[in-house]
Amino acid sequence: MRRAALAMAAMVALAGCGGGKDGGKPVSAKAAQACLKQKQIPVVRGLRAPDDADAPDVELIVGGKVASAFLGYYDDETRADTNAPEIRKTVTSSSAITMERHGKLTIVWTRGRDSREAGTVKDCVLGS
Repeated sequence: MRRAALAMAAMVALAGCGGGKDGGKPVSAKAAQACLKQKQIPVVRGLRAPDDADAPDVELIVGGKVASAFLGYYDDETRADTNAPEIRKTVTSSSAITMERHGKLTIVWTRGRDSREAGTVKDCVLGS
């Protein structure tokens, strides 16, 4: 009985945050931000300069205890694809910084990409 209750609690917690896997579809920035806050991972919404055509439409800045990342949400996947090579070129100049693409979402990890906390971040931003 206890095992069933724990399994049910885990499923409810994952459902509330997208329960994502690496190949999942990104949830909205609003849903990701809510999930990260619920998981007590610090997140703030970045400001986009109105004249910056290359910037994502929404940027979330994640500053966890172990993992930090910029989450760039684009309204148009074509624009995300177009901007990806320049972003990749810029971020890969440092071996500590890595980039992932998930459709309209670009994740730039500044630290802790392989940590458990980064897994929680990905669970929040990627749906199944």
